[in-house]
Amino acid sequence: MISIHDSVQVSKVRVRNWQKYLNMDKAVPDAGEDEILDIITVDLGEGLQVDIKLVNNASGPYIDAVMFDEGNECITLEPVYHLIGDYCFKYKSTKYIINVKEKICRTSSKKKETKLINLSGL
Repeated sequence: MISIHDSVQVSKVRVRNWQKYLNMDKAVPDAGEDEILDIITVDLGEGLQVDIKLVNNASGPYIDAVMFDEGNECITLEPVYHLIGDYCFKYKSTKYIINVKEKICRTSSKKKETKLINLSGL
């Protein structure tokens, strides 16, 4: 079986927001039952696409990961309650692994140099 790996980086703020909803034990009050609260879409090419959806539910929001082939739903994974990690789909003799990870903001440890220019003599 062929394996294809892809990854998606999600901002820290978005990860925190999703996890806040996923930790709820009841529906989001301002949203309808089964309403999609947020969605991350991964285009795998050749007509394949994966949607990782945050979905509202009476017992609390959950993640619904679905693969589409030419717009037609072909695989739905079991609901999960954490965004970060691997989502694995087996389709047409191929294993697709989507790794969702938190985007790391890198800050430079070097201090920026500032040059002072004396303009008083001009």
